[in-house]
Amino acid sequence: MAEPIHAQALEILHTWKTDAKINKNIHNAAANYYWRLNKCITIPLLAIMAASGTTLLSSLSSDPNDNKITITSGILVTLSAFIQTLLVFLGLDDKETTHRNTARLYQQVLDESETFNLIHPSYETITQFLHHIDVIRKIATAIKYEPPRSVYYKIGQELLNDDIREEIRKLSNASYCASGSRPWIPAFAGMTVLLG
Repeated sequence: MAEPIHAQALEILHTWKTDAKINKNIHNAAANYYWRLNKCITIPLLAIMAASGTTLLSSLSSDPNDNKITITSGILVTLSAFIQTLLVFLGLDDKETTHRNTARLYQQVLDESETFNLIHPSYETITQFLHHIDVIRKIATAIKYEPPRSVYYKIGQELLNDDIREEIRKLSNASYCASGSRPWIPAFAGMTVLLG
């Protein structure tokens, strides 16, 4: 009776390791996406703020009847305030941090799975370890931001050329992967057709 339980526990652990590899890559890519997007908005914002400050200073020393510089500086200040408000609304820093931390949790699942000695463990040890890993996985899957679709597509294209593609085929057909706890399964549902 111990052998089927042991084999089943090893299969679950292997499935979770594959799940963690895929999700770690997805969340790292999402964090990088939000980091780049944040920089693409922040750098122009800094340039606009510098230009508005310069025009405000130059308007102080210019002719009081010349409204061109005052209007230009007003437009630049308004534009920079709009972009700052947009940055706060989008919450790109929070999204980047959330995805980076989620990737770290999946890396923790991978690290602990690799270091766990599964040569001849008892059933209680495997059960306790799987419960511990499952707690980490539940925390990781309870994130408040989904990765952008472009990240799913990019990772999916990379996986088509990777050794994990066979695992995707197995996981998408597995009954215990049909739950909502695997956020990448819907995104890769069509990949099984491509992988044939």
